[in-house]
Amino acid sequence: MNRLASRIDTVNRTIAGTARWLVVAMALVQFANVVLRHVFSISFIQMSEAVWYLHGLFFTLGAGYALLGDDHVRIDIIYGRLAPRTRAIINLAGTFCLLLPVCAAIIWFSADYVTGAWRIREGSAEFGGLPFIYVLKTGIWAFAFLLGLQGIAVAIRSAARLSIRPQYSSKCPSR
Repeated sequence: MNRLASRIDTVNRTIAGTARWLVVAMALVQFANVVLRHVFSISFIQMSEAVWYLHGLFFTLGAGYALLGDDHVRIDIIYGRLAPRTRAIINLAGTFCLLLPVCAAIIWFSADYVTGAWRIREGSAEFGGLPFIYVLKTGIWAFAFLLGLQGIAVAIRSAARLSIRPQYSSKCPSR
């Protein structure tokens, strides 16, 4: 099972490594957009929309990696003081009671939204805007899938931690 968790980690690391380049592209497009607008008084809606697309895709594709790196929101003042086994119980319960059901609900409730966008190849409502809103909306599914997949890896590691018997100290009185 640890091999499966490692493969899931690799998937999210690879996708996040690729998604990092979206930030570079986003910064370059935004820089060009600002220069064109303020220096040459030229504006392109496609450039503004490209920044939105890149920003949205970066965050939706990077969510699983954030969970992998333990960079998600948590009440660390409590969690950090807990024993490793207690943390594993919290992670396991959180994954199965919260994370995976929420990921499934996101996919379920966005199904008509995303498939409808693909069916009509939805584009921008702005004149001259980008024609790829359907791709951006698919990021919703990528977000839920990659986050849920990484949640499975968290659950595997938590279950493995719980299956290890705790070591007892030699300082315990013997009978």
